[in-house]
Parts: sequence; C-alpha cells; structure tokens
Amino acid sequence: MCLAELLSFEEFKGKIVIVPLASMEDHGVLPLGTDYIIANCIRAKLAKVVAEKNMCSRIAILPALPYTVSIEHRASITAKPATLLTLLKEILSSIAKYTSLIIVLVVHGGVEPIAYMAARDVSTENSVQVVLVDVTEAARRVALRYGLPIACVLHADPLEASILLACKEGAKNVRKADLSEISNYCNMIARNRPREKPWIWRGYEHVLYPDQPVPATERLGSEIVEEVVGMVLEAIEKLEKHCSRQS
Repeated sequence: MCLAELLSFEEFKGKIVIVPLASMEDHGVLPLGTDYIIANCIRAKLAKVVAEKNMCSRIAILPALPYTVSIEHRASITAKPATLLTLLKEILSSIAKYTSLIIVLVVHGGVEPIAYMAARDVSTENSVQVVLVDVTEAARRVALRYGLPIACVLHADPLEASILLACKEGAKNVRKADLSEISNYCNMIARNRPREKPWIWRGYEHVLYPDQPVPATERLGSEIVEEVVGMVLEAIEKLEKHCSRQS
C-alpha cells in the first residue's frame, strides 16, 4: 500500500513505513535515472509481495525520493550532504508522528552515509526505530554467489545493468552477455576502480561512465531484486518482533 493511496493519516498509523532513496546522476550510456528506475522497480516488486502475503494492512511504501546526494559524480542533480541530512531527518521525524517503525531503502550508494546518520539521529531523538536496507549489500551478496568480485559493485556496472534488464526499463544500452563475459568486465572494474575513500570521479571516467553497452544478464538482476525484497521482509520481521517485546 502506497501512502498516496491511503485516504487518511489514520490509516497510516502503526504501519511499517518504507522510504526508498534514489538519485539522478551520470551513468555513461545507462540512464541518468538508473537508480530511480531501480528504486521504482524494487518498490513495485515489494508491493506485489506484500499483497501476496496479505501484509497490506501492516506496510506503507512511500514513493522513491529521486534527488539525494551525488556530489562524487561529474554530473548530477544533487543536494549538499548537510542539506539532505537536515531534510531526511525532518522527513523521518514527520513520519515518526504516525509510526514507530521505518525502513530506509538505500538504492544509491552515495547517499548511504547520510541515510545512516539520519536514521541514527531520528532513532535516538524520537520513540521510533529506523533501519537501513542497502541495495549495494544485496548486489554484493549475489556477486559473491556467482564468483564475481564485490569490487565490481561500483557504478554503471554489470550488476546495475542486470537489474535494469530484469526490470525491463532503461535497458537500451544494456547488452545481454554470458557470465564469463560479465566476469571479465567485473575484473576490469575491480582492477581500475577508485581505491581511495571517499572517491570522486576525476581520473576514473572510463570505469564510472561506460561509453559502450554494458554486459548483463536478466537472471543476475532478478536475483538482486529478490535479495533486496528478502532483506526488507527480514527487516520487517525483526522490527515487528522488537515492537512486540517492547509492548
């Protein structure tokens, strides 16, 4: 159930609220809104699973926030970290007026540190528990299952392209490939990716912004989406158990 579909904030009360965070930034030949497309795809999959499991009365999924922090990229629509931190804290605190359980779904890796700080601060300052579910973590888990280097999970990479393929949107410059070709591409990324933390785009354009179609496989993308959904369901279960112990 989406917040926009609810008729009153009374219906909103007591639900576990899922807040997806995306971004709008340069992805080379992939869409600027790659993370936003993925966020909406995962959101739709979550809504379907929630309905199938008869959990609609317990869950509200907010629309994805498309513009967050992407200052590390050569081109983006971005807020400054301090600005987004303030905004995100205020949004989460506002949600906390109606519920005590919030899941922040992080679809853009660059916003994770801000989301973490906002979740911690709001959880500390309010009678609410805010937890993060990170799509990057899901991609790394699936990469390991396929024997791919986790360093391949970077930006405009085969795993991200595979999700676009699975979501059947934004995949114009995604090229279907077998696992061996994807592995070779991932090893190239692992060898040439930024090593410093934090990193910015300068000097790494050829890795971050591909100018040729990115190899991908739908199966890989589908498994990442399923992994994210599983992580969200696990977070829901843990939050509800924690809530029942507190009551």
